[in-house]
Amino acid sequence: MSVRLVKILAGMLLTLATVAAVACGGDDGNSTASPTASPTPAPTGPTAVPTPTPPPATTPVGIELSEFIVKPTTLRARPGTAVFTVKNTGTVTHQFLVIHSDLPTAELPRTADNHGVDESQVDIAGKIEAIAAGDSAELSVPVEAGKYVLVCNLFAGGKSHYLTGMYTQFEVTQTAPDPNQTPVPSATLIPSPS
Repeated sequence: MSVRLVKILAGMLLTLATVAAVACGGDDGNSTASPTASPTPAPTGPTAVPTPTPPPATTPVGIELSEFIVKPTTLRARPGTAVFTVKNTGTVTHQFLVIHSDLPTAELPRTADNHGVDESQVDIAGKIEAIAAGDSAELSVPVEAGKYVLVCNLFAGGKSHYLTGMYTQFEVTQTAPDPNQTPVPSATLIPSPS
């Protein structure tokens, strides 16, 4: 063997020994285990496919107002536009407000004189000022996902309609029924005559 080859091999061995000594580290009296990586198991079964977001919808919502009730035909709509057809079946004039709020329905901010909701402190998405007894009105409101409160906020005859309980919750969510889809009637079993 040539001297040159011996020097190269000796240098390589010295380098390997240094790398091995550094990699093993010194024993400082603290025996802390080095973390080890374990392979992540490959997923089995079908791969989840993300659900597509439905397009904005126009949801018709019937509303019946009477003393002292707000009665919607549905409590949920899809984001897009809610078209409220409001019928006053009561004997006094009512009002209709759509308020976007996460607050509980009975805890909306009140006016200083306690005559109802302080409209300057809430996000009013839509409003019909007055609907006389027996009359109807329509209100189209752009709605986004979230919670709403449907309210009559009139104060008349010494009474706050809101404080009398004339409100209900309404939710806008992607999981609301599709207003454009015709419901499929369910099969009903009719017993045969004996």
